[in-house]
Amino acid sequence: MPTRTRSLYGGAIPGGQRFRVLFGTWQSQPSPWAAESFRYTCDDYSGNHLERSTPHGLNIEKTEIHVIPLNGTDASGNIYQGWYPTPMSLIPSHIAVGAPGDAECVTRLRTRTCPGRPLVSIPRFIAELRDMPHLVKQGGDLYRTYFRSGATVRARSQLEAGLRAAQDGLGIYLSTQFGTGPIVSDLRKLMHFQEQFKRRCDELNRLYSGSGLKRRIKLGTYTGQDDTTEAVVSGAGGTWYAQRTRVTTCDVWGTIRWKPTGPITNLPSWSPEIQHRARRALLGMGNQDLGDAWDVFPWSWMVEWFTNMGDILHTNSNRIPAVSSDACIMRHTRSRFVWRRLDHLEVRGGEGFTLRTTKHRSVDVPPAGPTFHLPMMDPWRLSIVGSLAATRHRRVAR
Repeated sequence: MPTRTRSLYGGAIPGGQRFRVLFGTWQSQPSPWAAESFRYTCDDYSGNHLERSTPHGLNIEKTEIHVIPLNGTDASGNIYQGWYPTPMSLIPSHIAVGAPGDAECVTRLRTRTCPGRPLVSIPRFIAELRDMPHLVKQGGDLYRTYFRSGATVRARSQLEAGLRAAQDGLGIYLSTQFGTGPIVSDLRKLMHFQEQFKRRCDELNRLYSGSGLKRRIKLGTYTGQDDTTEAVVSGAGGTWYAQRTRVTTCDVWGTIRWKPTGPITNLPSWSPEIQHRARRALLGMGNQDLGDAWDVFPWSWMVEWFTNMGDILHTNSNRIPAVSSDACIMRHTRSRFVWRRLDHLEVRGGEGFTLRTTKHRSVDVPPAGPTFHLPMMDPWRLSIVGSLAATRHRRVAR
């Protein structure tokens, strides 16, 4: 299929003029101040409708200038008429906002759309129940030691007793986060089981319809920002400054198509077999895979802070045999320079923004293999690390 490029340009923006009291002359701004007020460019493919049914790459670039010129007289008597601050024609580039690469996005896309993905995993749920007796014992020991035994508290300083209580409490916090927390989360999900069951049956109806199951999901929104101060006007009237703020926002989503494999590739809509498969998939029953074993493996949650191993293992679930194709990753990135003058505010204008918008579609991207990355230490992760350090110190001290 041949490629094509289409473009649309806006008219030039003419420069203005200013009267400089020091020289007693009018100065004309180089014209045009900007060669174009906007530019839209689209790179895509042309062809018949049969060829367009296959995903193809796409790239759309838009740039726009929305700046108000200076008009008025400053405190020194200099007159400005339609005068544009020179740096404000600058079109922003995109900030690196930490969005994952296309290959990693495809791995996440496959994991979150796999027809056999579980709502809750009954085998994992049962494995997690083994922590409940230990957690109950921890809570009972904490209560008896620090709330009922006055002699124990009197035998130590209040500070020491408080520290020991805090350390024991942090141990219970960790057990709650990785023991009872997942159990409570699974129970809450089961409260909406009927709704999820209907959705999964609908997905399987489309999967076995002949054309396959096509899914579209959002993979995240990422933002970045920086600020700087720049000189925007200079000359006989002195130097004027403005604050320039750049904000970049990137929305990422993906589409993928799943088709069944194995001996059964076509089933009637809402047949008992489809309902049976949907029910078993939601409960994590049937063929167990490495992803289930990974979830109950000690410290796997921390390994996932640094790798995508969990996504890779869950992607290859075979509870409902299916193969993916036509994976596409779309990115909509917007960067904006916002200008705000800081001085000589008696002159109107000299503010506005410039904008760059990019829309990009990547196709035929293979899923990522195991990758390593440094995680963002958000408050929850910091609380886990702090609790681990405190409980480890307690065990060493004992």
